[in-house]
Amino acid sequence: MDYKDDIKKVKKEIFEAGANVAKRKNECADLKSDLSLLRQEIGELESKLSDLPDEIIHIEHIKKRLLQQEVREEELEDKIKDLKQQIKEKKGFIKKSEELLKTVDIVNLNSEANQAAEVERQVSELLQEKSHAEKDLSNFNRQTSILNEVPCGTQFVSTCKFIKDANSAKQQTEIAKKVIEDLKEKLSLKDDQLEKLDLNKIKTTISSFNKLTEKKKSEESLLMSLRFQQERLSNQLGKTISLIEELTEKILYYEGNKEVLENTEKLHGELELKKDDIEERLAKISDCEEVLYSLIGTQGALEQKLTNLEKLKAEKEWLNVEYSAYDLFMSCMHSNGIAFDVIKKALPVINQEIDKILSNVVDFQVFFENNEKKLDILIKHPTHDSRPLENGSGAEKTLAAIAIRIALLSVSNMPKPNIFILDEPGTALDADNMEGFVRILDLVKDYFDITLLITHIESLKDIVDMTVDIMKTEDGYAYVDQ
Repeated sequence: MDYKDDIKKVKKEIFEAGANVAKRKNECADLKSDLSLLRQEIGELESKLSDLPDEIIHIEHIKKRLLQQEVREEELEDKIKDLKQQIKEKKGFIKKSEELLKTVDIVNLNSEANQAAEVERQVSELLQEKSHAEKDLSNFNRQTSILNEVPCGTQFVSTCKFIKDANSAKQQTEIAKKVIEDLKEKLSLKDDQLEKLDLNKIKTTISSFNKLTEKKKSEESLLMSLRFQQERLSNQLGKTISLIEELTEKILYYEGNKEVLENTEKLHGELELKKDDIEERLAKISDCEEVLYSLIGTQGALEQKLTNLEKLKAEKEWLNVEYSAYDLFMSCMHSNGIAFDVIKKALPVINQEIDKILSNVVDFQVFFENNEKKLDILIKHPTHDSRPLENGSGAEKTLAAIAIRIALLSVSNMPKPNIFILDEPGTALDADNMEGFVRILDLVKDYFDITLLITHIESLKDIVDMTVDIMKTEDGYAYVDQ
């Protein structure tokens, strides 16, 4: 992708954005200049007004208010007059009620009512006793009547329970009659008492007394409310009268200073217009600055975009150079390239170095073989034919990989690292090859300053100079054991 056209386009957009920013800055500056002039004019108007009366008198408004307050004064006076009449009526009723209530001895009436209620209770009890006595008399008469039907004399009174009970009932009959007569006399006396007390009249009088008392309390409550309303309306009337006097004074003052006050009102009106204009200017400045900030942001975004495009262009040019170098390197490293020819020529030396390393470690050989298209890595045991290393065991592959790495370092002129890291090489080793691995590890230590071995095999700890144990917590976290 060619970034030249994009960069050219963005530069044009940045130029246009810069022009718009400059134009907007000038507009904002003009608005601020106008605002400064308006504030100066307001200062001059306020200076003129400081020499004039502070208050503006709107005469038409004041006259209208005066008329409203005069009407209100009349309304308040009518309401107060009506309240006074109601208060007078309430007072008269309360006075008459008090005089009437004084004529009633409510304590005595309540006592008589209680007395009458007690007499009624006694009458009720006497009636119940009379009813029981009459019932007993009826039973006694029924039992006595049986004697008239029995054909025997009194000789069986002591031996026949039936006749004995009948004789006993006969004796009780007279007693029951006497009791009933006594109860009738008592009831007659109680009826006379009730007639003299006249309970209905007492109850009617007490009820009337209580109703009048409640009505009096209600009227007293209403009287208090009316007095409160009267006081409140009187206060309002006083304020209204004061306001009428104040408005009248203002009208008189206006008529005596009409020319000066009209000039004051005109200046105040002009001042209000200037203040409104300032508010409008401030709003325009705010809008202008908001647009300006947006334009500056757009300009900054375009400049950042230009920076990014130039960076992408430089990165592309660098990648082109890198790709060219990589392409050249791959051409050299191809199977038909320079590196492959160099390795083919050095194969005898490389195989000799591999054999030198493995001869004292294991009983098999590993070597490279050129088949004109690629290099094959073969393994050969004394009792077997050669075969590809891919078919070897894990232990054979591990030992062969270490030997080849050391051999290539021995024949190369490239810079050699001073550290060699083996990550879990012992997992593929069996017991027969573990001894060979230990010997080749000693050989590795001669080639490198630092050899780092990562393993879980406990037996390999004995052949290293220092161990770093990584342990595991119950929660599954790892930590270095000190």
